[in-house]
Amino acid sequence: MPKPKRNEAKQDYLKRCTAQVTKAGEKPDKAFAQCNATWNQEHSVSQALKLSAPVKLEEGGDKKGRFLIVAKTSDPVQNMWGETIFLEIKGMRTEAKLPILRQHDPNSVVGFGSSFKQDNTLFIEREFSQVTETGKEVKDLAEEGYPWQASIGVYPEKVETLEDEKAVAK
Repeated sequence: MPKPKRNEAKQDYLKRCTAQVTKAGEKPDKAFAQCNATWNQEHSVSQALKLSAPVKLEEGGDKKGRFLIVAKTSDPVQNMWGETIFLEIKGMRTEAKLPILRQHDPNSVVGFGSSFKQDNTLFIEREFSQVTETGKEVKDLAEEGYPWQASIGVYPEKVETLEDEKAVAK
């Protein structure tokens, strides 16, 4: 992946990068998304949508305790510029295993989860880690009633701007 040059404008970088990545065999929309993510990472700017969700503690038959995160519903969200965004749940992809981290810190492992979709809602579920101190602490606090929140990042591969609120995505 080409890196932004010093003092290169974002539009210039995106044009150069997308052309290179497309030439290497990637589809143009995916190439653009990859280049945009690289720009954001290099400039410490994240355009990911950051979504907050409640965490529900579930008692399992083995009493280990599981958590369930309602990661995203089909309800619209507001981005940082005040625009209304709709995310298509059925088109979302996730990895088979998702790291569950406290404060997004890779050194603070709560556990790992897997996702499932039901009724146009994305869920993440899993047991707390039994070997990390963070996992034990988060579970203990949840059992005491601490109102944990979870945040997830959504990195769109395709963005479509609709002309008005009655327009339909293609």
